[in-house]
Amino acid sequence: MISGGEAQRERLSPSDAARVAQQQNGGGRVLTVDRGADGYRVKLLKNGDVRVVFVPGS
Repeated sequence: MISGGEAQRERLSPSDAARVAQQQNGGGRVLTVDRGADGYRVKLLKNGDVRVVFVPGS
């Protein structure tokens, strides 16, 4: 059985991580989403610059 605390800490999907990265950076085009041990590394293209954003996975 899953307790209430565990249910709230579900892992993010790659698309959720991309959306969070875009929200944190005011938009941008998602180039890649790479899974790491503790979360996701999201590459965004915004205003001609590539930004790499880490999004924690839980």
